[in-house]
Amino acid sequence: LEIKMGGHVSFTSCELYNAEYGNGIGSSKSLTKPGTLYTPLPIQEQHAIVNSYALAFLDKYLRG
Repeated sequence: LEIKMGGHVSFTSCELYNAEYGNGIGSSKSLTKPGTLYTPLPIQEQHAIVNSYALAFLDKYLRG
């Protein structure tokens, strides 16, 4: 799963400890355009996307 304008920490709760952690929270270094920064989607929106996909996966493969 790739979240456009997301970062590595899209799948974590790092924002609870440091809202400017980077790599998906706050201003982040681009991995596809080295030397540039980007502003990712709000972390709450990234988590909503991850949660939606995770719940759909579990619903399909655990419930059948």
